[in-house]
Amino acid sequence: MPAPAQQEVEDNFSQEYSHTMAKVLLLTNSQGASAEVLPALGLLQHTCKVAPLEASVLVDTPVMDIVFVDARRDLPTAKSLTRLLSTTGVGAPIIAITTEGGLTAFTADWGASDVILDTAGPAEVDARIRIAVGAHTAALEALDPPSPKSAKAMSSSTKTPTPPRSRAHPLISPSKSLNFSNT
Repeated sequence: MPAPAQQEVEDNFSQEYSHTMAKVLLLTNSQGASAEVLPALGLLQHTCKVAPLEASVLVDTPVMDIVFVDARRDLPTAKSLTRLLSTTGVGAPIIAITTEGGLTAFTADWGASDVILDTAGPAEVDARIRIAVGAHTAALEALDPPSPKSAKAMSSSTKTPTPPRSRAHPLISPSKSLNFSNT
């Protein structure tokens, strides 16, 4: 049996890295496997489930960490589905897969968290999955912070002090005020 200090390190390690492999839902009308839509995804260890690019997927949504939407060929269908998924709160970030020519069609009203080219390599795909899932998790935790009781129960070794952040725009210095009046 490991020593208590070693057990604590192992527990923290397993909690920190327990989500390294994501559950991916790929929505596509392509007849091929996920390797046809995003070849790099087939090279990674993420669990991938393929479903049709239809709104009916919302009826029985599987548990997933991230949703990829195939927007390589049918941009109007992909746009309407990503908007529907984001407004109904699918509970996971949405990444649209497109070709280089399709990038011009993407705007914020798609509701996608990110866009990726179908030619992206494994390192880029994996990084985008980690970033999207991490940002989504952080946003959820910000909406539902831990209770004071559970925060006190955490050991001091697992707490990491974080400096207060300004809610100001990152490109605008908080020391300068902007005056938009005409006077």
